[in-house]
Amino acid sequence: MDKRDTGILLVLAPLITTIARALYQYTLTTDPLDILIAVGSDPILFIVNIGIYLLGGYLVVTGSSQDVRDLWINILYFIIPTIIFLGHVLYIAMVAGVARLTLLVETAQFPLYFAFVTILTGLVVLLSKGTPNKPGLLYGASFLALVLLYGVVRIAIGIVAPIVYAFIGLAIAMAIILTKKLFEQD
Repeated sequence: MDKRDTGILLVLAPLITTIARALYQYTLTTDPLDILIAVGSDPILFIVNIGIYLLGGYLVVTGSSQDVRDLWINILYFIIPTIIFLGHVLYIAMVAGVARLTLLVETAQFPLYFAFVTILTGLVVLLSKGTPNKPGLLYGASFLALVLLYGVVRIAIGIVAPIVYAFIGLAIAMAIILTKKLFEQD
């Protein structure tokens, strides 16, 4: 098994861990909205899944030949997270109604963050032309560190609106500053 095959297995692992967590939650409650909230609000599951997925994506992209690398970047960093996000939105709309889409920012936030971080990583990969370089890796690692820090704070404190808004503001400020520095170095 080569690096790309290992990467594909790692990319599939978050799907398996999420399904396992949902099945476990199903043993506790059969309410589909409660299952969504429990799985979507689990910071440990999010941290493990995003780490495994990004490592798998890195192995797939760097283990692929140049002619299929762009296809893998599009699939792993744009198509899959978009499908995850849209699936999450449709699930909420189907089981709780459109009015409950506020759950995306209230309690079941991590599928939204997963898509955000993955797409952001895809942009970093595109900016670095699919080959790791120091500015691109610093850019991506900074955001990943921010999200992981948010996960740790969320585990310790829970959901506190001012903290959520502070992290969103910090992410926007980082995006502006780091993007400017990334383009200055190119």
